[in-house]
Amino acid sequence: MSAIAHIFNRRGDLVTGSDRQENATIRRLRSEGINIVEGHDPANIHGADVVIYSAAIAKDNVELLEAIRLGIPALERSTILGQLMEPYKRRIAVAGAHGKTTTTSMISSILESAKIDATVLIGGDMKSMGGNARLGGGDSILTEACEAYESFLHLNPSIAVVTNIDAEHLDHYDTVENVERAFGQFLNRVDADGCVIANWDDLRTRRVCENIDRRIVRYGLGGDADWLATDIDISTPDPSYTLVHNGSPLGLVRISVPGLHNISNSLAAAAVAFEMGIGFEAIANGLSSFCGTGRRFEILYSDGALVVDDYAHHPSEIKATLSTARAAYNRRIIAVFQPHLFSRTKTFQKEIAESLALADEVIVTPIYAAREQPIEGVSAEAIVDLMKLGGFQSVRYATDKNILADELAKSVGCDEMVIILGAGDIRQVSERLAALLAENRSTQIWQKAVKNEPMSKHTTLGVGGVADYYIEVENENKLARLMRHISAKGLPWMILGDGANLLVADEGIRGVVIRMRGALERIELDGETIIAGAGGSISKVADFAAQHSLTGLEGVGTVPGSVGGAIVMNAGTHRGYIDAVTRQVNVVTEAGDIRTLSKEECGFTYRNSRFQNDRSLIITSATFKLSPGDGGAIREHLDSVRRHRAETQPRGKSAGCFFKNPPDMSAGKLIESAGGKGLREGGAEVSPVHANFIMNTGTASASDLRNLAERVRKMVQKHHGIELEYEVRLVGEWQKSE
Repeated sequence: MSAIAHIFNRRGDLVTGSDRQENATIRRLRSEGINIVEGHDPANIHGADVVIYSAAIAKDNVELLEAIRLGIPALERSTILGQLMEPYKRRIAVAGAHGKTTTTSMISSILESAKIDATVLIGGDMKSMGGNARLGGGDSILTEACEAYESFLHLNPSIAVVTNIDAEHLDHYDTVENVERAFGQFLNRVDADGCVIANWDDLRTRRVCENIDRRIVRYGLGGDADWLATDIDISTPDPSYTLVHNGSPLGLVRISVPGLHNISNSLAAAAVAFEMGIGFEAIANGLSSFCGTGRRFEILYSDGALVVDDYAHHPSEIKATLSTARAAYNRRIIAVFQPHLFSRTKTFQKEIAESLALADEVIVTPIYAAREQPIEGVSAEAIVDLMKLGGFQSVRYATDKNILADELAKSVGCDEMVIILGAGDIRQVSERLAALLAENRSTQIWQKAVKNEPMSKHTTLGVGGVADYYIEVENENKLARLMRHISAKGLPWMILGDGANLLVADEGIRGVVIRMRGALERIELDGETIIAGAGGSISKVADFAAQHSLTGLEGVGTVPGSVGGAIVMNAGTHRGYIDAVTRQVNVVTEAGDIRTLSKEECGFTYRNSRFQNDRSLIITSATFKLSPGDGGAIREHLDSVRRHRAETQPRGKSAGCFFKNPPDMSAGKLIESAGGKGLREGGAEVSPVHANFIMNTGTASASDLRNLAERVRKMVQKHHGIELEYEVRLVGEWQKSE
């Protein structure tokens, strides 16, 4: 319903609506300018030209009855969806008992990769879309086709996908044979010159396809399918496989959602894309960039313990989700399950009990009734009893789901994952548990902060007062939580880097100083690509590249500083600047969000980037795309430059070059010709070896260094008419120092 509302609103129609209780979807629609009220009331529809309702709405709903009384056309959602689709040349509808949302989202990701501006309606939020719908400007529309209440019989697609057919919605269909009959009717609504993309691993889908007069494109994990996956690896959260079309391998595909069922979904998406004329590269890129949809194995918390929220409520879905977790994660699994509907629980309680037994521990909550009234003798406790009768004893019934999150937050271990399953309001438990664990971990991180830490210990100049708080973080998630904590308290903050280009005031730094350690210093190799943590040394990354005979980092490999600092400054030499090989940069925002920026989004210019002015983004890692080279020659170049620097630059406590070189000039030579070499101020000295180095001779204060630097700037201004710019960053309470 929300996707329909979004599309009409973006078209310029006046949209209003109601729902029985407040939720995140309502709040998002309101943010788009749509008036949504809480609660159903006959007055809500007064003045409407048409009333659109969900098939799940009861026939005696007060707004529906009022529409009938007033003669306002009242149309079920699928009828409107069918009308929306009619004008489009290419109409893709994804049907199936399970996997519709993920498959539709994967297709959407491929279309985006192929620059096809499609209109999209999805049954769950797609992270990259920021919602569940978008109004495109092209001739293609992509939507889910729901079989509940025969809704999909209002659609006339040109391409239809069937992911599987299962005994589902039997409160309406009564038998699975009737479900199959409805799917056959749906597929016969496909354009005569269109096609059906069918899961050939699913026997019911095969059986239905044998009796329809449409071109069938088959996909599967084996057998005689047109689209196949071979060399499958599902042992990690990022499974991979070789995509094969009509017996010909096309290449490696990697997806970022776990499970064998998601590999199957991605095959369907690839088959649809190929029918639309999209090539392998765009297919592979679209699938690799797909980052999941809301409530489909959605990881809400992942630092130590894992919290996963999943929509699974049918036995087949529960089995797929828990099997995926077992294969991709080496963890003890705690499953929290909310049965959905009394009718479904009555039909499938035995199968649900068997599927849940794939977990190590199970908690069952009361049934979410939705539109139904209780059925005598049907209860969630029956699932618990069946599991115990079957020999599974680590199961219990939770009478009050509202206290579950608090209980689990106190007991869940770092080697465990909590998977919260159900199609009702059980997500409230997922979100609260994730929030409680994050709060606990943030508190633990904050407790590690050192108060009044001398910054002289952390800078190469060896000067500077104390920071209010100094804290080291080991990974991106911890940094994100820390930033949320800092933001909530309204504290100032800064990233230290390796301290090589900082001059910290004698009065110190107010707020929080953050140093990256652990995984944020790690260097990893993936073919000709290097992923480097922002806290690590850029020279070590260059050495690592040389060891693997990769060229591209020589220009920056002899520059002191961290990876993050090199990105911020777009560091480099005549041999090349870091932007030339940077492909993407991961950041944490000051609000605690984790983002990935493309090279273009980094705003690189000569010796500059967007990060110099936008201090709201903290670089956590960078991805560099390099080229094969002569490892020995690269190492020799790096060693030669470093030897030259060691021979020509002063030794001692310094921050490297104090000033930037003006265009086509040397700051050191300008200072020397102005008579600056050897000048002293307290314990600070302009190096007699290289005039662009201002040294701490051992007793200098930060003020000594700053005062001497200002004297040097005035001398150069007087003698040459040039105002030198600082290369060194001045941080801290300088006004108080002065």
